[in-house]
Amino acid sequence: MAESAVGSVGAAGRAGAESGQPAIFVTGFCMGGRNAFLSATLGLGLAGVIGFYGWPGGPARNDTPSPTEIVADFDCPVLGIFGGADQGIPVAVVQDFRDALQTARVESEIVVEPDAPHSFFDRKQAEFQAQSDDAWARVRRFIDAHGAA
Repeated sequence: MAESAVGSVGAAGRAGAESGQPAIFVTGFCMGGRNAFLSATLGLGLAGVIGFYGWPGGPARNDTPSPTEIVADFDCPVLGIFGGADQGIPVAVVQDFRDALQTARVESEIVVEPDAPHSFFDRKQAEFQAQSDDAWARVRRFIDAHGAA
């Protein structure tokens, strides 16, 4: 992640904590979802991270390790939302991420939306309305559960 983005999130988290403002969550889609997962390792005091179809495993990308490899360093709850028909992220890779989070005792919810492809929520919402509605409800519950100051 770019140093400026990390610095901005860290500054927002500190300012929020000092002023009693709402908790900070990092959310991303695709590569941003992967970065959201990775941000759980940066010591930013996040209330949680939410990744939509962010590649959780495999080789390092952009000089960053895979989230699955470093779940032991996660310091906040994780919500991961994936498509069951995503041709780029096999369900087995998602399951490996879920298993690693459980082994590391990271509070997490990993969801595979049935028959949904990659980008179902941000680019194909009308076509995959039921899955998108479920994903949004899960995001809201996650924030409600972890956002209390």
